[in-house]
Amino acid sequence: MNGTIVIAALAVALVVLWFVWSIRWTGQQSLLGTWVAALPDGSQVTLQFEGTPGGGLYKQLRDRNGVLLREFGHWTMKLLSLRLIIMATDVRQHPRFGVDSQYWVAFNNKTQITINGPDRPTWVFHRANPEVKVDFDKPKL
Repeated sequence: MNGTIVIAALAVALVVLWFVWSIRWTGQQSLLGTWVAALPDGSQVTLQFEGTPGGGLYKQLRDRNGVLLREFGHWTMKLLSLRLIIMATDVRQHPRFGVDSQYWVAFNNKTQITINGPDRPTWVFHRANPEVKVDFDKPKL
């Protein structure tokens, strides 16, 4: 009986320690910078987060078969909850324009994240080289 209680207490302690460690590790991660995803439909998405670790502005560039779609907006993040508001987009009458949309972020490791939510169903992004920047001023061909 005492052995079972000790094993159960150790198991609970390990789960609590893992939970505390994972919350601490997640809190140290940051979306700041540029991220790139290759989607199953052949699109390449570049997503750049600017500002502070808690929020700021974002730029997204989606390239599918040479057609570029830009998106610009505001972002905030608390723990794993990412909120995006589109403030400008190339998509006419975008259903999420001006709407505060919630997404879930999973930090798979320091160089890979998963974003899941409206218009971004489980997109896996990899951290881009620091030289990669989203440039909306670049002329469209």
